[in-house]
Parts: sequence; C-alpha cells; structure tokens
Amino acid sequence: MFNIPKLQATHKRALADHKAAEQEALRIAGAHAEEHVKNHSTFKRRSASSLKDNTRSRIVRSRGGALLRLSWTKPYAGFIEAGTRAHGIKARRAPALVFFWKKTGRVMFLKSVRHPGTRPYKFGWRATHSAHRVLGERLTIGMARVSRRFH
Repeated sequence: MFNIPKLQATHKRALADHKAAEQEALRIAGAHAEEHVKNHSTFKRRSASSLKDNTRSRIVRSRGGALLRLSWTKPYAGFIEAGTRAHGIKARRAPALVFFWKKTGRVMFLKSVRHPGTRPYKFGWRATHSAHRVLGERLTIGMARVSRRFH
C-alpha cells in the first residue's frame, strides 16, 4: 500500500526544492547577464558610471512563475542598444553647439548639425541570450538534483 501522508510530505519537499532551484538558477543567470554586459560589450566606457556598470537584473514574480528582467538606469541605454537613425541636432539652451571635430582638428561652434546616426550595439540582447543559455544549464542541474532526492 501507499503511505499517503509520506508521499504528500515528499511531494511538498520536492516542490519547495524545485522553487529553490529555480530561484538559484535565475539568480546565477542574472549575475551572468550583468557580467556579460560589463565584460563583453563593445561600446566604449565614456564615464565612471557607464552603462557597463549600471546593468541590473532582478527576479520578477508573475502568474506563470518567475522572470529575469534586465534594466539600465541610464536614459540613453535604448539608443545604444538599438542605434539611431540620422537626425538633426539644434542648439536649444545655448547659442551654439560646441564640439571638437577630428577631421579639421578644431573646436566647432554651430547652430545645428546633421548627426549621421549610430549603429546598434545589441548589448542587452546578447546578454539576455547568454543568460538564457546559463539559465537552461543551471535549471538542468538543479532539476536533476531535485529528481534524485525525490526517488
């Protein structure tokens, strides 16, 4: 015969272990995504608080389980991720735009310029896919551990 209370207790423990393994895998994948942006992004670090240092991951609970969400505190993150089209820039808060132009080797003062646009770096996309791979590996390891304990 079956010992129903023992089976229920074992099942409850297996569900708790499953949830713990899922949380651990998400935590590891999030840390991996943050490190991936920091170490493998191809855009230049232009300040001490660069996008490379401002990548944050968090685990978000949803109806279907948990999600890993990456975010950046810098408002320009989307422009670096997706790139920009060619566009005009006009001086608004000052009489002129001031910048150093490498071609002429001079400081330029202009009321407007035609910016050629920027290429997409897709650093978030690459970090997400790398984290997805790590998440799959960690879930496989964690679920194998849970199943061994369940038998």
